[in-house]
Amino acid sequence: MSEHVFLLTIFLVAVAVLLVFGMRSYSAVQQAKYRAAGSADATQAAETARTLASIDASLADLRQRIAAIERILAQVD
Repeated sequence: MSEHVFLLTIFLVAVAVLLVFGMRSYSAVQQAKYRAAGSADATQAAETARTLASIDASLADLRQRIAAIERILAQVD
């Protein structure tokens, strides 16, 4: 009977050790995924900011052109 208890104890300790290392590995993989997703989001946010800046510059140019056209039309009237 004591041999069974001894083997069971050794087996349970080994399983516990394997579970701990497995959970740590799984945690490390998940953290790496979240970091990669975060950096991808940051890259996409920077690209969006550049696109918005470009659109803003185009709108400013259009505003200047419309103002010039309005001045010309005001002089014609």
